[in-house]
Amino acid sequence: MKLNINFTTIAAVLFIVFLFCACTRNRNVILRPDPLKDMLEQAEPQEIWLLIASQNGSPEEGIPEWLSLYMDTGISGVESLSQYSDKHILIGENRGTNLIALKQWANAFSEMRDFPGLLVQRVERRLVSSASLYPDDEYGDFFVNMIRQVSDGEYPGVVKDQIFWIKQKRLPLDEEDGYDPVEIQSNFISERYKIFVLLAIDKEVLQRNIQQLMDGIITPRSTTREQNAAINRIRATFFEGF
Repeated sequence: MKLNINFTTIAAVLFIVFLFCACTRNRNVILRPDPLKDMLEQAEPQEIWLLIASQNGSPEEGIPEWLSLYMDTGISGVESLSQYSDKHILIGENRGTNLIALKQWANAFSEMRDFPGLLVQRVERRLVSSASLYPDDEYGDFFVNMIRQVSDGEYPGVVKDQIFWIKQKRLPLDEEDGYDPVEIQSNFISERYKIFVLLAIDKEVLQRNIQQLMDGIITPRSTTREQNAAINRIRATFFEGF
């Protein structure tokens, strides 16, 4: 049986694919999560790490409340503590097998140098979470300019408030149910240290700084009516859920 191949059609399709790839490669787009991909990843076996030691000593000694909340609920849990009720909290973390190296990293962690990088991640999540399109489509040049301004900003008053490390061992991924203590001891497959650096800054000060950055952004290209509406919404509601 002979195949009826239309080379003109094939050439046209290849040309369209080339144009699509070229345009996509040149666009500065931050892709939002793929729901189907997330569902497939959630269906896969998850790593289970067991706390075996910490800066306090044995697991029975426990870990600080702020770290427990951070590991369970994220930054919002830490900021719910009374001691941080008037603060915004950012936490840098690192992991590895060399505790001495991790401690050196934490001690060198700089309030002025490293805080902006953590803040950029939080600001970007806030912008992305409110966007119904890709962020650069939703906000136009405002998005890129906002990220750049936050990254280059100065934030006086940041305090490196806490440093804490833990040691964990990973359980085998083929275990589906509970873990018998005897089996746990014989089935560990690796271990690691994790270290956390908590940075705190006055909430009103940081929000005033970010508001000033937003107010000072002038996009180099004209924005559409829809983009202007999205920008105005995020300006008015930025700190809701921040």
